[in-house]
Formats: sequence, C-alpha cells, structure tokens
Amino acid sequence: MEKTKNYKKLINILISSTQKNKTSEQKVHQALPNIKNAKLICKQVKKLFSQEPNIVFVRTPTNVIGDSHGQFFDLLQVFKEEAGINIEKCRNESFIFLGDYVDRGNWSLQLILFLFLLKILYPTNVTLIRGNHECRETTMLYRFSKDCKKIYPNTNAWEMFLDVFNTLPIACVIDSKYFCVHGGISQGLNTIQSIRELDRFKDIPKNGKFSELFWNDPNSEIDYFSNLSPRGSGMHYGKKAVKEFLSNNRIESIFRSHQKFEEGFNLPFENIKELKLSVLTIWSMPNYGYINQNKGYYLKLSSDSDFNLKQLVEIKISHDPGHEENNLEN
Repeated sequence: MEKTKNYKKLINILISSTQKNKTSEQKVHQALPNIKNAKLICKQVKKLFSQEPNIVFVRTPTNVIGDSHGQFFDLLQVFKEEAGINIEKCRNESFIFLGDYVDRGNWSLQLILFLFLLKILYPTNVTLIRGNHECRETTMLYRFSKDCKKIYPNTNAWEMFLDVFNTLPIACVIDSKYFCVHGGISQGLNTIQSIRELDRFKDIPKNGKFSELFWNDPNSEIDYFSNLSPRGSGMHYGKKAVKEFLSNNRIESIFRSHQKFEEGFNLPFENIKELKLSVLTIWSMPNYGYINQNKGYYLKLSSDSDFNLKQLVEIKISHDPGHEENNLEN
C-alpha cells in the first residue's frame, strides 16, 4: 500500500507540472522522479512486462494510441476531462500504446516514466508494446541516450531503460479480432502462434523476422514483401500478405503506427474493397517534432467494435527542437 501511494504521488507530480499556466522546461524536468525512484519504477515495471506473453490479449472497451515520441503534453490529452487529467479512467477501460515512446520530443523521460507508472498502478488495463525506437541503436542516434545522461548524470539510467525495453511485449490482440503491432506483419511469421514463440528478451536487430515487426510498412502497390525499406531496416508488405495473415489468424484488422500522415491516420488499402479496413495506421502526435502541422489521433474502440477516431490537439508550449538534424522518417 505504501509503495502504491508513492507511485501515485510520483505520477501526480508529473501530471501537475504540465498543468500550471506558466510551465517551463525547467519545472517539468524538476518534476521527474530522482534516480533512486526511477530505478524502483524500472525494476517494478520490468517485472510486470517479463510476466506478460509476447502477445497480450485485451478486451474492449479500449483505446489505441500510436507513436508519442516524447510529446508528453500531447499524450496526456488522451486522459483529459473537464476537470483535468484523469488517470482513473484506466479503472474502467483499457489503454494500448503502440510503441515509440522516446526520442524526438523534449519530454521522453517524463513520458516513459508516466507510462511505466501507469502500468504499475493499472497493470491489467494498460498495455505497452514495443516500437522500433525502444532499442539501443535508435535511442543512441535520436536523443534518448543524451536525455538520460543530461537528466541523470553519472548513472546507468540509459542502460536501465534499455533493460526494460528488452522485456516489452511484441503485440496485442483485441477481442480476438484486431492485431496491434508497431510496424506490421513480418515475412516468415504469418501466424500469431509463430510470433508467440519468438524470443523477445533481447535488443532489436537491424534486420530479420523479429526486427520486421517493428520496422515494416504497408504498401498497396505490391503483393507480398519488398526488398529492404528506404528506412534502412525492415521492408514493405503488400495486399496479398495482409489478406493471408488475416485469414490465417481469423483477424479482421491490423492496428499499427510507425508512419506519420498529415491527417493523423491512414487506411493504406482503402482502395481495395475487400481490404479497406484491413490495416489502420494511427498517428498520435499532432505537430510531429514541433515542426510539422500534421494532425494526431487515437482510436477509441467500444465493446460493440465501433471505431471512433479521437483527435488530439497540440498543447502549445515553448519548445527547444533539439532534434532538427535527425531524420524524422525513422
């Protein structure tokens, strides 16, 4: 009980730092747990993730949230009500986060620790799956390692988070109808059972079947799988590959993120009648990287399987876009 109170206190401090009229980068950073508490959070959440299967099964009603990349203020809008941010919503409905929690934005540590605390407080109603940025190479290239060293100097904080990332589940299935994964389907893994049998407790390699689940993108112009993607990792998957995966697993749709679209969501196969709703890309970062003007959405799925895309409105605060030299496509 005492630990639970402490975790609630820590998450409320993070939330309250964003709600003040004149918040600042310094104030938000000061709200972060100290390294001692960060270690306790990582230890506890790693234990929870390690006990989960590769594919977590979730029931509706649920909410599906795409890439968030350190845009903590924007992510909090998922929990916004008239009275403010209400994480108690997690008691009555579930929340699925599709990966890519760190890098890019200014608040990666705030965002990932908020989600870890949410998982600890509501373990059965909060699902975090892995994205291509939850690994060593990408966090080294795209800011998160620098954030860890800046906020928690002279510690092994970055390695501590990487250790947790290596335990994140790969995917989840909603109501035995919808398959949720960060990137998409992988060549050679055409059944959910084959994904369940993978060894996930490791870093994401640059290429290969395991890597493709986090890096692959849909492409309506091809049938099966392309050669190496322009991203440098992963490949494209086409209409016949999607159709066979859905049929093999008796799944209706694939929910994924991994790609920015100006409208905040995309149906890559919408021009193919029988595959119109087969893949839905959800992008939950309005004004991605603070330099785009794209929209952001998340999916609210009722127990009647009604799709309701909810727009996330950017919270405008002073930003330091410390990533402009990076390629925003990866």
